[in-house]
Amino acid sequence: METEMEFMKYLAPLVGVVLGALIAPWAEQRKRTYEVKSKMKTLLLEVSDLKTDAERMLDIAYETYSKSVLAEFYGLNNGYTSSYSIPRIIELYSIDQTFSEVYSSLTYEQRNAIKSIFKIVDFINNKIEILAESSDGEAKKLDKNAAKSIVNTLSTLIYLTSRMHYENDRFVYYRELEDKAMIEKTLEAYGYSLELTDIIDRYNEGKISTK
Repeated sequence: METEMEFMKYLAPLVGVVLGALIAPWAEQRKRTYEVKSKMKTLLLEVSDLKTDAERMLDIAYETYSKSVLAEFYGLNNGYTSSYSIPRIIELYSIDQTFSEVYSSLTYEQRNAIKSIFKIVDFINNKIEILAESSDGEAKKLDKNAAKSIVNTLSTLIYLTSRMHYENDRFVYYRELEDKAMIEKTLEAYGYSLELTDIIDRYNEGKISTK
């Protein structure tokens, strides 16, 4: 009995070491899986936030573009044209770093979409800077082309982030619509149109502020 007890005394630590060696990779893998899921959730949450921000920016950008068109068309005075807003620069808070950390865990389609988001955001921010520099307080002096580009590209961003938000890992990055049709479809969903007659109608209906 003493011999068995002596044997167990030396065997127990050895068993503990063996079990620890076997469990460690499994525990590390579980930890890694949890971290990746958490970072994936963070990345997709920022994509969702970006969708919300883009929707709010579209309201501002569309009204600003409409005012620049109306100011040019009607030759409206400064009392009207002094009231407009410039969309704020888009800031991506964590998506850059998170994207690289979970890159291999994303689907091919999701990776392509995130890469496109980076390019779209850079383009929008560049146009916002051009728009801000083009005016000294009068809508008729705004760079109308820059304003229109912002509206169009925000529409593309909303379309892309909306699909990523709702489809998640089922998302497939395909272009079933031409750019123009995709933009028109998105604008229509928010009740907007870039056609001059539609902008004039909105103005006459009081949907575009003149203050």
